[in-house]
Amino acid sequence: MSTPSAAPRAAVTRPNDDASASKAAAPAARFRSSGKSYQLTAIGTSTGGPVALQKILTKLPGNYPHPILLIQHMPATFTAAFAARLNSLCQITVKEAANGDVLQPGVAYLAPGGMQMMIEGRPGSAKIRILDGGERMNYKPCVDVTFGSAAKIYHDKVLSMVLTGMGLMAAKAHAC
Repeated sequence: MSTPSAAPRAAVTRPNDDASASKAAAPAARFRSSGKSYQLTAIGTSTGGPVALQKILTKLPGNYPHPILLIQHMPATFTAAFAARLNSLCQITVKEAANGDVLQPGVAYLAPGGMQMMIEGRPGSAKIRILDGGERMNYKPCVDVTFGSAAKIYHDKVLSMVLTGMGLMAAKAHAC
């Protein structure tokens, strides 16, 4: 008769598991890798965004393998100082995006307040384009504009996140 293996149990919730095993396994099961590979990370935030961005970005290693686009609804007078503050706290480089910046791994580009940030070119040599965005645009920067331009270049290789805590305002912000 063989003895059972002493290998650790995988953190996967199965219907047959007892309640205590399910509770212990649940957090690990929530954070499974999708198996996809990405070339660009894009994060859109609104109210509560500065604190959330700081919490997320300070956890990233200095050798983060992708460029990061940050679209934070914030007045133009604050974005440069906010980028500089994040840069002083993070292992990655954080900067206010400038027209013509070439996307680099491990660099987070914060969209300037009052402007639109778009991506043009192709993966590996994509550049940032900063535009006024016209009078019809209610939100500058607008997550939809940046995410849309990133999707045209990187297709399904963009890891996108939208962070919000505003309820109804989040729905309004989506309709740029």
